[in-house]
Amino acid sequence: MNADDAADDLGKAQDLALRYRCEFINLHNFQLQSEVFKKVPADLMLRYNFVPLEEMQDGRIAIAVADPSQLMSFDEISLLLGKRIVAKVATMAQINEFLNRVDSASADDSSGPNGPAAQV
Repeated sequence: MNADDAADDLGKAQDLALRYRCEFINLHNFQLQSEVFKKVPADLMLRYNFVPLEEMQDGRIAIAVADPSQLMSFDEISLLLGKRIVAKVATMAQINEFLNRVDSASADDSSGPNGPAAQV
């Protein structure tokens, strides 16, 4: 992805966040919490294309998604995790970059989602 495409992708994600009244999150600048990965199976992240960001004080889990209009997916994720979800918007490229690391760590079966993938 060249610089123009990346800037366009960021702009579209920011517009979506504004339209759906969600927070925009740049995953390149975000320090992911490894504790949250213990609560979210890698296959769930890969199936629904999201990145768990943090567990909030009230027990909700914030996740990064590319499309905040996918309300049924959020309901399914919430049901499967047994937690309420707060959606934040990131670019699909950033989410895919992270999920590729999670998928590689799962395939290696080295230390699961708490290993190298958590060090994004």
